[in-house]
Formats: sequence, structure tokens, C-alpha cells
Amino acid sequence: MAVHKVTYYTPRGVYLDTLTRWFQMSYSRKENDYGSLIIDFPPEVDPRYFQIDGLLEVQRSLDGLRFQNDVQTMYFIRTVRNKYDEQGRRMIRVLAYDANHLIDRRIVAWGDGTAQSKVRDQCDHMINAIMRQNFGSTAGTGRDLSAFLVINRDNPRSPCPTIEMEFAYRKILPLLQEIAENSTNQGKYLAFDVIPITPGKFRFQIYNGSRGNNRSQSSKRPLRFSIENGSLSYASYARDHTEERNFIYAGGSGEKASKTVRTVSNAKAIAISPFNRMEDYISTGETDPDVIEEEARARLREAEAKKSINGHLQQHPNSMFGYDYGFGDIVTVTFGGHSFDVHLDTIEISVDESNKEDVSCFSRNLPDSDY
Repeated sequence: MAVHKVTYYTPRGVYLDTLTRWFQMSYSRKENDYGSLIIDFPPEVDPRYFQIDGLLEVQRSLDGLRFQNDVQTMYFIRTVRNKYDEQGRRMIRVLAYDANHLIDRRIVAWGDGTAQSKVRDQCDHMINAIMRQNFGSTAGTGRDLSAFLVINRDNPRSPCPTIEMEFAYRKILPLLQEIAENSTNQGKYLAFDVIPITPGKFRFQIYNGSRGNNRSQSSKRPLRFSIENGSLSYASYARDHTEERNFIYAGGSGEKASKTVRTVSNAKAIAISPFNRMEDYISTGETDPDVIEEEARARLREAEAKKSINGHLQQHPNSMFGYDYGFGDIVTVTFGGHSFDVHLDTIEISVDESNKEDVSCFSRNLPDSDY
């Protein structure tokens, strides 16, 4: 059985309280995005007690083991609501966002054509540079968070592809998401996260390979979920061609005769029937034919037919969330003679007033290129 408590700190990390009573609590994490924490407190709690950007840390104890930070984050309070619901209950609802929300608070505050807004670099190095230039000591007056946010050094052996982008005045979170997706679409998994070091102090971290532990089929400690061993309550397997596109036309900048067009295709996919040539066109805005072709190949990879496996992971003596597996891990799901390594990139947990817990994990299949 899991038991939860919530520790409350000021924005600077000064301890205020430990909270153990609520009507309902739910919290989530999602890779390369921010999750939320929602807690409904009894009405005797004074809503003025909660300050904006106060920090809430969810701690979890499994089967009597020591309490520890769950899902490796802290949540910033953003809304405090005095509420009366349809069942006639009064409550105080607190909404907080996890530490990745810090990234969503900034734009690239550098003008067109500057070295900080027009960059050619490896994807992970580019992300780190954007963070340093907009959150670090060189970010400008009123923007320096280096006392609270440590940005890890670049990986000198980065496996990520090199890209070129211009991004003056863009919002930083969707920009980082685009860069990470670009790398992953080119076969090199890339994730980022803001994780707590101590209450009130955080680290911006880049992940290559996987966000969490690799417990895939090829690992030293594989973790398998199946109907047969009792760790899945539901499973399905599908071959999905609904969004398939296997012949891509990619156009560059220019018009009419001056427009460069490149094509790429998957001949094996097209040949499965006389009708399965599935075309698409993308406009790249590029002039370099090699860049245009690479964007076409990225679209081809993105739009290939999918083999998908789905399952409902349930708590089991040999597969306990928070002990055997957790947020960002790679595990194996087996059903109907098919086994896939899946990446648990989204976690949602709800806890009622008696501490009964429901854990939901969402994942995507991992292509071979992610290894």
C-alpha cells in the first residue's frame, strides 16, 4: 500500500507545513511538458495560507518504506480556489504546475539575426544554450535565475543531430519541444526536465537514450508486463495504417521553376497493394536541397504505418510503481505473441481521502532507432 503526504515550502524553499488531509489529490508528469497537481482541501483550510509560487512536494511511501519525492519534481502553486461543489461540499482547491512550468514563463528575448536567435548546433547543445541565454547570468536584467536554476553542461559525446534554426522572440517551451522532437524524429531520443536539487533550487537536465531506467527486453534487468503474469488488466495490439504516408513531396522556397522539390518514398510499404501509394506534400521554406530532402525523410518516418500495443498496467508484487518502475522508464509489454518496448512518458496518479491510490501510465512504442 502507498501512503502520501505533501510538504509545503515558500518559493525560496523555506519549510512551512506537512499536509496529510484532503478530499482528493491528483498529480501528473509528462515528458518535455509540464504536469499538474490538484488538491481539494477541507473548508477549514484558510485559502490565504497558500501563496502563489509556493512549492508543493508530493512524497510517497510504498509498503512502509521511507517517504521520498514522487515523480522527481516539485509543483508551483498558481491557483487557489474557494469552491462549493454539486454534492454540497465546501473545499479549497489548489492547482499547481510542475517545475517544467518555469520554462513556459520565458521567451527568447533576443532579436532577429543575433547569435542567440540564429543557431546551427546539435539539438541538445542548442537547448542548453537557449536555457543559459534566457535563464542564466547572461539573460539580462530581471531574467537571471542562476541562483535557483542550474543548467547542466553540454554532453561532449552528444549523439544528437545538428540542425539550424531561427527563433527570435519565440516562447521557449514549445521551441524546446520542437527541437527535441526533431532529434527524436531523426532517430536520436532527446528529453529535458527541470528537477529539484533542494526545495527552491532546481536543475535543468538533458536526457539522451531514455528519461528513466532502461528495463527493456535487451537490458540486464528486463521488466515484462503481460496478462499471463497478472501485471496487465487490459491489452490490445494493432497494425494501424490510417495515417500512413509513404511517398513524400517536399517543396523549398521560391515559386514555379525556381522551387526545388525533392521526393522520398518507402517502396516496400507502397508494394503491399496496388492502391497503397499514400502521398503527402510538405512546404519547408528551405533553399538547400539536402535540407529539403532531410525534412521529407523526417516526414516519411513520422507518417509510417504503426504497430501499436496498449495495456493497462496494474500494481502487482513483481511490478510496483515507484519501486520496480517509474516515470520515464522503458519496460516491455507483451500480448498476443507480440512484445514491444514502451516508454512510460506520461504518469497520472490520483489519491482519495483514505489514501487509496490509482496509477495510470501512458506510453509510446519505441522504434529500433531509439537504441
